[in-house]
Amino acid sequence: MAVGNADVPLQSLLPAEIADPDDFDTWFELIRQDAQVAVTQVYNAVSSALDAKTEVLRAEEGCNRAVWTLTDTTGLIKTTASVRSKLFRELAKVQTGTLPSLHEVEQRVVGFPDLGRFRIVCDFASDIQCALRVLLDKGRRVLLSQYPLRGPVKNYALDLHLRRPDRGHRAYQFAVRVPDTRQCSVEIQLMSLLQDAWDRRNHPMYEWTREGGRLPGRLVLSDVALAETLYLVDEQAKRNWRAFLRVRRSSS
Repeated sequence: MAVGNADVPLQSLLPAEIADPDDFDTWFELIRQDAQVAVTQVYNAVSSALDAKTEVLRAEEGCNRAVWTLTDTTGLIKTTASVRSKLFRELAKVQTGTLPSLHEVEQRVVGFPDLGRFRIVCDFASDIQCALRVLLDKGRRVLLSQYPLRGPVKNYALDLHLRRPDRGHRAYQFAVRVPDTRQCSVEIQLMSLLQDAWDRRNHPMYEWTREGGRLPGRLVLSDVALAETLYLVDEQAKRNWRAFLRVRRSSS
């Protein structure tokens, strides 16, 4: 169901204070501001840690490559339309005949793990593992010794329980809680360059099907086959890079 079509039924699921779309927008703007503070804080901490590691890797490899880049934080807070759409899907599943309170709705929105998010795009799949070692403690429960993880690190690249064959999304991702910002969550995704390019191409199709659109079977099968082929290309690119580094070292 499209966001626009969800507006009317969503109003019937919300408390009176924010049932009107204009009132909802005003209410969500305060949450959005806190979420922006949270995502910027985590972004800066992650960027600093990875910048330091980049210099080490460049010196070790003898190559001046990007290693990884972070997507800009501008616009990486869920839009009002996206929040309304997600709220509708969640509240429609748990209808009890009693409207939730404003506090309950706020807790639900603040609890969205991807309310604020950014992506780390790595040159190779092996760089993803390196970034995870830099950012997370050995138990993978805390980011940079200050932001507790909200749940496990999800591996959409290899975990067959998470991997949806009809989606190209192949990220490692996790969410952290940020103190002093309504406990807002920030989601961090780590992808290779190829995974990122595929995800960007695939996302409009995913959004459309999530809202109720249906793709013909032939197109789904073709897209699944292409996604899995690209995964193999990514793995081979990682091996080729490691082979290049061995050749480079042996000839120096």
